[in-house]
Amino acid sequence: MPSAPDEAQAGVTTGTADHSSCSGGKEFRFILSQDISLPLSFRVNRFVPDRTLLIERSAPVLFVECTLYIDGVQFGLSTNTRLKSLGSPYCWNELVTLSAKYRDLTPFSHLAFTVWDMSSGEDNIYIVGGTTISLFNSKNQLKTGRLRLRVWPNKMADGSLSTSTPGKVPKTKREEIERLERVANKYIRGQIPHIGWLDNLIANAADKLEKERIWSKVAYISPFILSGYI
Repeated sequence: MPSAPDEAQAGVTTGTADHSSCSGGKEFRFILSQDISLPLSFRVNRFVPDRTLLIERSAPVLFVECTLYIDGVQFGLSTNTRLKSLGSPYCWNELVTLSAKYRDLTPFSHLAFTVWDMSSGEDNIYIVGGTTISLFNSKNQLKTGRLRLRVWPNKMADGSLSTSTPGKVPKTKREEIERLERVANKYIRGQIPHIGWLDNLIANAADKLEKERIWSKVAYISPFILSGYI
C-alpha cells in the first residue's frame, strides 16, 4: 500500500482469502500498480439509454469515447469504440486498451466515458451523456469487475477531481440491480463461497431486472475493468 497519498503505489489485490493464517483472519497478497507495466485495459459492455433518447431519436448511431484522467488532467489520447446502431440496450462487449500503463496510475486516476450519437452525420454529433469513475477505492485498491455507472444526460464526462458527472450511485439510491452486481463482483473475486443454486438465482434475477430497466428514466453504462495481473 502507498506510504503517502501522492505516491503512485496504489495496491492491486491479487490473491484470495487464506483461512489457515496463524492470526485467524483473512490474508491477502498485493501487487503495487507501479510494478505493473501492462497497458490499462477494460471492456465497454453495454449502454442502457433512458426513455428520452429512445423516444426523441428514432435511430441513434452511438459510440463511446473513453478517456483517462490522472490527478484531474487528461493522460494520453481518448479512444473510441466502434459504432453501434442496434439497441436497446446497445451492446459492444469491446476491449479497450489505452496507451497508459498501470504503473502510470495514481490513487486519483479516473476513467471518463462520453456517449455520442452521430446519426445526423459527422458534422452534427450529438452528446448523449457522460459519466466518470475513480479507478481506485478508498483503500487504494483497483476496482475490477463489471461496474454500472450512471450516465448524466447531455453532458460530456468530467474528468476533474471534483467531477460533475459521478458514475457511482449513492447507497441510498441504489436499485436492486446494483446490489446484485456488487454481490456478483464479490463472487468473481472469491470473497463469497460458490453455491450453485444461489448463483443461478442471482443470474436469473439480474436478467429480469435488466429487461425491466430498458425503459428506465436513468441511463447507465457498464464497463468491465480488467485487473493488471491477468
